[in-house]
Amino acid sequence: GRLSSLPQFAATVALAAEKFGPLRGVVAHSFGAAGTGWALREPLGVEKLVFVAAPGDLQGYLSGVRDLFGLTDVGLAHMIGNLERSFGIEWRRSRHATTITADATPMLVVHDEGDDETPYSGGLEIARAWPNSRLITTEGLGHRRILRDPQVLAQVTAFLAAGAAGFDRDAGPAAERKPESAFTRSA
Repeated sequence: GRLSSLPQFAATVALAAEKFGPLRGVVAHSFGAAGTGWALREPLGVEKLVFVAAPGDLQGYLSGVRDLFGLTDVGLAHMIGNLERSFGIEWRRSRHATTITADATPMLVVHDEGDDETPYSGGLEIARAWPNSRLITTEGLGHRRILRDPQVLAQVTAFLAAGAAGFDRDAGPAAERKPESAFTRSA
């Protein structure tokens, strides 16, 4: 069909892990990262994660939907209630899908400061929540071009090809570092 949901994304990731696992790595973009995070509530045996342009707190996403369609706060609350009933989820937990399972799995977070679809603050939130993570900040790539940028692709490939930890031993914890690297691309 033409519509999907967080639980459906998560079920697809879990099915891929069941059919093709254990997974050496998962690279997920945008809402796919939220679905991956939600799927990881169950052990899937994923060795490394890469979240590109991923949302942090999904409440901001729904607030954008509210604004786009001119919904009131009451209308937004009704929509959230419908989501909870339709999919058997608790919004207060599922709204943090990309960070709910934060564990020691190595994660690379790549996000553009000027992403106009998924705010950069989401990438920061994920990198701070995930104990074994690194954030790569880009400029001028936006939400979609970030997926085709040769430097981003090289960084993601190097991370996935690296040893079990995926990071240099001397890099230190993500919370103590500035973004590892920043690329600039003209718009």
